[in-house]
Amino acid sequence: MSTYEDRLNALREELASRQLTGFVVPLTDEHMSEYVGAYAQRLAWLTGF
Repeated sequence: MSTYEDRLNALREELASRQLTGFVVPLTDEHMSEYVGAYAQRLAWLTGF
């Protein structure tokens, strides 16, 4: 499996263990900036997208 698949599977397992059906991944940083630095690329880190 790829790193992204591993990360997504871990997230799915955590969601299932907490009986949750979804998780919001914000596209902004903690300051709600339109353009975010590499450190805040959460969606890319999780999914490669």
